[in-house]
Amino acid sequence: MIRAGNSNSRRSKVWSQSTGIRAAVKADMGLAVTSDWMFWPELQNGEVLRVLEDWTLPDIDLWAVFPTGRLASAKARAFADFVKTIIAG
Repeated sequence: MIRAGNSNSRRSKVWSQSTGIRAAVKADMGLAVTSDWMFWPELQNGEVLRVLEDWTLPDIDLWAVFPTGRLASAKARAFADFVKTIIAG
């Protein structure tokens, strides 16, 4: 989770797009669950801080769904195989 460095605010809002999330955190509107890359420059210069570093999201199942009656494209199959390899560790 990430928050603005000088946060004393108790207000919160929900955002669904990365620009909205970035804007909300930088405007000191609350916390965000996000990847480090989204705030990498701000994390490096101290503008935002990591909080709850030991907390993680729960594991979820991930499915690749292909249309019935048609073969999956080579690109779709390659992407699914790539993701499977990444997740497997």
